[in-house]
Amino acid sequence: MLNIRNISPELEIKARDEINEVQTRITEDISQIRDWIKKQPHLTARIDDQFLLSFLRGCKYSLEKTKSKIDSYYTIRSLSPEIFLNKQINEKTMNLFKLGPFLPLLKPLSTDGCRIHLVRYGHIDFDIFSAEDLMKINVRILDIQLFEDDNVFIGGIQCVVDMSSLSLKKILKFDFVLIKKITIFFEKAAPYRIKGIHLINFPKECLYIINTLSSIMPKKIKKRFILHSSLESLYEYIPMKNLPQEYGGENGNLEDTILYWEKLFLQYEKFFEQDLKYGVNEKLRVGPIVSLESVFGLEGSFRKLEVDYNYKNEWCLRNCTKMAAKVRSLSAELQEIAISELNEDEQKIEDEINAIHHFVAGLPGMTKYQISDQFIISFLRSCKFNNRTVKKKLPNFMTMRKVCPDIFANRMVNEEMIEILKSSVHLPLPNPLDTNSSLIQISNYGNLNLKQYNIYEGIKLLFMMLEIRFLEDDHSSVAGFTFIEDFSHLSFSHMIAMNIGVLTKIMGYLRSGLPYRVKGIHIINAPWFVNGIMGLFRDILPLKMKRRFFIHKTLNDLYEHVPQKYLSKEYDGENGSSEDILKLWETKLLKYKNYFQYDFQFGTEVETSEKDV
Repeated sequence: MLNIRNISPELEIKARDEINEVQTRITEDISQIRDWIKKQPHLTARIDDQFLLSFLRGCKYSLEKTKSKIDSYYTIRSLSPEIFLNKQINEKTMNLFKLGPFLPLLKPLSTDGCRIHLVRYGHIDFDIFSAEDLMKINVRILDIQLFEDDNVFIGGIQCVVDMSSLSLKKILKFDFVLIKKITIFFEKAAPYRIKGIHLINFPKECLYIINTLSSIMPKKIKKRFILHSSLESLYEYIPMKNLPQEYGGENGNLEDTILYWEKLFLQYEKFFEQDLKYGVNEKLRVGPIVSLESVFGLEGSFRKLEVDYNYKNEWCLRNCTKMAAKVRSLSAELQEIAISELNEDEQKIEDEINAIHHFVAGLPGMTKYQISDQFIISFLRSCKFNNRTVKKKLPNFMTMRKVCPDIFANRMVNEEMIEILKSSVHLPLPNPLDTNSSLIQISNYGNLNLKQYNIYEGIKLLFMMLEIRFLEDDHSSVAGFTFIEDFSHLSFSHMIAMNIGVLTKIMGYLRSGLPYRVKGIHIINAPWFVNGIMGLFRDILPLKMKRRFFIHKTLNDLYEHVPQKYLSKEYDGENGSSEDILKLWETKLLKYKNYFQYDFQFGTEVETSEKDV
């Protein structure tokens, strides 16, 4: 006999019509999931009927999706115990709970409708409570709903986020790693059916943060984000009568709702204590071990291209005719770095280059792509002569031209591009840090006229410059680049245009598709709120990149990494003036006009999209 609640006739009809529930099959479906859990050596999970039924409903009775979500539910809990497992109820917890930061309202939209969640963080004192404290409250209430609320899994959830009194300073208390963990939890692990996330009463200065958060969210959740300029706009989705009395509605008042949930919360104290024994043991998992980086890391920003490298191509590679490589000679200083740091072996260069030529020729769906020996040796150097890395990065590099057209398509050297150049958005300094050190690239997107050009046109120029330097200067592939981002002229409009999504996309290209060695990224002259945002952005970077990401309060801090003399005259340095540098680059860009025009026809014809690379 199943130990589950009976549902109303209205919910029963909706469950049948929308989530494929068949009453006569529920016992069998629950039994199949329970039997599967018992056979997983790494997984210790609840097998209560109501718990498993909630997951089945949240997954529309797809057994495979239910298994995946239950596994992910416990995996993410185990990887982030600070949010999902630290559930002790103490005085601090109850003091925060009584403020009602996260409240499921007493009545759903209708008998078979969505449960309404009200989120209010503006009145919380962030000097006493952390963003992590808030997330722990949210997670506990959601856990209770797994056992108490059928509307959540059949009708869904409409979430109203009231941002009144939520200042930019408070929002910056939410680090992006924490937010990313929560959004991935909802995407991959939680069985809740999110129907809408409605933001109301938001301060204008927080629009940038809202856009940024939206940009890093999974596509499915992003589609459910709705910004309302007035409560009347919200009423189109949630009628006023369904809101609490404090919002002009008839759905109880906040005080009574808090008291209801406080009583229920305390009833679950033993449940939370027992819940700590459930989770995963990765040592016992059959198959690849799941780690914090693989679940929450940024590698998804630029996914690996799977290339079918078949036996025929392998045979061709081994039996190819050897060709003499045509590459530039390195200076003695750079040669020493190439040997000691990049694993370069002069005796093997020709073989390495010929192998990559044949690899490119054998790629499925590849258009005729003419690449020089010099280009390949530069790619090999930037990948430290790791063939596996080259064979991942090179197809990505080619594919980007087709699937990332906002940056890599229509790279026309025309009047508009020259005007962007002359506005000093980018300044490639002529001399490297030292004879054997990295090239320096200064950018100031605040100089870009957003009334005439969009942010991607400025980024497009950056990558065109980097590609030219890569083709011409061996410092780029051997010693790498040092990037200086000057935010001195950055307006609020620039910040909205250059959100975390844009920045993440750039970092994804640099990591997984572009053959440039990033030696350092230095932020200078940033307003206080930008410093905070950049700090959040740094938190979500992979460890290797995070170590090279610096936010400098003063130029003196920068000089510890890039001595003043290596900067341009505008920064009181000796490394050329912007006027002379930009004149040189105007000539250089015009010289490469045909190259960029001709270059876009190359790439892959593999059916893929930007989310795959």
